[in-house]
Amino acid sequence: MLLATILLSGFLASTGLVSEARATPLIGKVCIADPTTANLGLTQSPKNVCPPVPGPTFNGPWTNASSPTPPQPSPTQIKVGVYVNDSDVMDGFGITLIADHSILTPIDANFSGTVLVGTPTVLIKCIAAVLKVGPTCDPAYDTVDTITFKVTGGLGQITPVHTTGLLFTAIYNITGHTLSSGIPVNFQTGCTNTSVPGGVCITISHGSNEPLAEAAQNGQFNNNIPSPFISISTNQTLIGPRTPPFTRNVTITVTAQNGASPGLSATVKGTNPCITGGTSCFVNVAITVTQAGSVTILGGYASVDPGTGETTTLDAPVTVSAVIPDFTMDASPQTVGPLLPSIQGTSTITVAPIYGFTGDVTLATNAVSSGLTAILSVLTITGASGTSTLTVNASAVGNYSLRVMGTSGALSHTTKMINVTIRIQISLSVTTVTVNPTTGPVGMKVTFTIVIDNTGSIPQLATVNALVGNVTVQFQNVTLPLGPSTTKLTWDTSGYAPGTYTVGAKVIPVSSGKNNGDGVLTPATFTLTAAAPTGILAILSENLSIILIAVIIAVVAVVAIFQIIRQKRKAPSTL
Repeated sequence: MLLATILLSGFLASTGLVSEARATPLIGKVCIADPTTANLGLTQSPKNVCPPVPGPTFNGPWTNASSPTPPQPSPTQIKVGVYVNDSDVMDGFGITLIADHSILTPIDANFSGTVLVGTPTVLIKCIAAVLKVGPTCDPAYDTVDTITFKVTGGLGQITPVHTTGLLFTAIYNITGHTLSSGIPVNFQTGCTNTSVPGGVCITISHGSNEPLAEAAQNGQFNNNIPSPFISISTNQTLIGPRTPPFTRNVTITVTAQNGASPGLSATVKGTNPCITGGTSCFVNVAITVTQAGSVTILGGYASVDPGTGETTTLDAPVTVSAVIPDFTMDASPQTVGPLLPSIQGTSTITVAPIYGFTGDVTLATNAVSSGLTAILSVLTITGASGTSTLTVNASAVGNYSLRVMGTSGALSHTTKMINVTIRIQISLSVTTVTVNPTTGPVGMKVTFTIVIDNTGSIPQLATVNALVGNVTVQFQNVTLPLGPSTTKLTWDTSGYAPGTYTVGAKVIPVSSGKNNGDGVLTPATFTLTAAAPTGILAILSENLSIILIAVIIAVVAVVAIFQIIRQKRKAPSTL
């Protein structure tokens, strides 16, 4: 952890409870305002924290890695206050702000200095539609341009009547330059059951189902003509390497930019401001290091736009990182498998020193899933430089995980999660299909001889199908041993028309219901001829030649007899 003391400004409102009898409820105003200016309004009588209509115009510099001089790599931050003015009693709020994220990038929101009574609780915080706190962001109104902040006060506690003060502070990075017309900084619309007509996303609660009635006032941001500002830099962006804990002083330099007045000051540490004097000033900040990391130091200041006379509260950031002698850990591969049950897999654990680390690192498995066996080949990496082979296996099918932890003194690191998958491999294929006989008449039975190769991990129950064309004509459930095996099926050709048929086979694993791409027809054919005659037709078919000869002889005999009779009738009588 890095520790740096930075002054945070904010008004702590009174938390006393006051009641007042009145004929009609108060209708207060929720407004966008500059915190520095609005807080001054709390000293007036009556209090007034909202700026004149139409609302404030904020200004602030667009700083980046190349500007100003000296450069300020991180963008300047702007604080936008959301205030309530002369409102009825309340116990919470829900508000959504919207601004062009290409100019003002949403960063955060906080309730420091809120008027809510007791210990506030954040219910929902969505920054640029990214959930930070709470159950969910709402796509109806949360976008990359918005900040949604919903907070409730202490249980059963409400503010006094005529509540005036800060609700919360929204923080943006200034990441662009506006046109001369500027951009709106508004309350989002599209919400329901709100305090402001038209679906304006302001809901002020007061312990009942109906929200308080409020008015709303928006704001604007315009840095087309930048106002005076400051930039912030450090003499050390990186401290260390050194074994913690240790404290290091860094010098923070604040530089006046764009005509910043000699009296412009930035509160960097404690309560003693650094006054630039129109040029620059510096303060020393003590950073205590207990582990590697970084800290962002903010130089807070208020800038007055010479064109409008309006004040904008800004933070100039600078980041300091600390490094310590340490070691890194890596696992390769991070995914082991898929493996067969009880078959081992490995991952290489690599340990490497950084920033001059020389200590020994002790390795151990960590967060191992139940049922997974994990063994490291080397348990101590000397000088934090070396490898250890992680061997894993499990007997049951499933998904497993673990990490490997390395420890050296007070330092400890773990690898990313190592995932292990155990599966039963199914791989069946039809290698050959033959039929016997290869030709025959309709009605005969044909034997399929099907050879299947099981190259999976276990004997596999499967359905073997005999195919004619792509139609199954016979099937059988068979437990196929590892390697090739033969299954015989019979096809009854009764009812099929004569012709040539393509025959084949497919195999379907019963456990998966899929054929694993193995149901391709094997190129074999069978020719089916006309059915053989039976009964009298069979007798006639077998003796057809003899019958024909007999018929011919009979015909010849009949003809000869007829001729003889005819000649006798023509012969003259001898009587």
